[in-house]
Amino acid sequence: MISETYDEMRGVGEIRTSAFNLFKQGGFLSAKTYLNMGLAVVLGDNSKTGWFIFEGKFTDWVLLENRDFIALVDGHRFMGEGQMRSTDTNVEGYDVMCFEEMHVQFDMDLLEMMSNAQSIKIRVGGTDFVLAPEVLTDVKALAAAVARKN
Repeated sequence: MISETYDEMRGVGEIRTSAFNLFKQGGFLSAKTYLNMGLAVVLGDNSKTGWFIFEGKFTDWVLLENRDFIALVDGHRFMGEGQMRSTDTNVEGYDVMCFEEMHVQFDMDLLEMMSNAQSIKIRVGGTDFVLAPEVLTDVKALAAAVARKN
């Protein structure tokens, strides 16, 4: 699902996908650990900047310790390094849980390539993921919404 916001006064908008779960491990009522990913494009007066947004909850620092990012889009490799947006800890039962949010910037050429891709594999925090078909569908919808803003 795609959402759009625009601040007319500042001349800045954002188009964003919903967050997708890359993995989760069980807990009694909710996931004990998880990693979610979403995509956003920030629109300025004369600019478009894309971001992968990763949010995780772990029993140790994962993204803070390894901010490397690699995407294989139909075999084409793109590499980057994440920027930590927030880190926090919270005690849950007997565990100290680490909450992390990391963003990875990308350009519109990569968004266009991803919107036509058959397969997207991502490595973040040292773990590899293949994006599910519903993620690819939202990437296409994101690219179409960005293209309409030209």
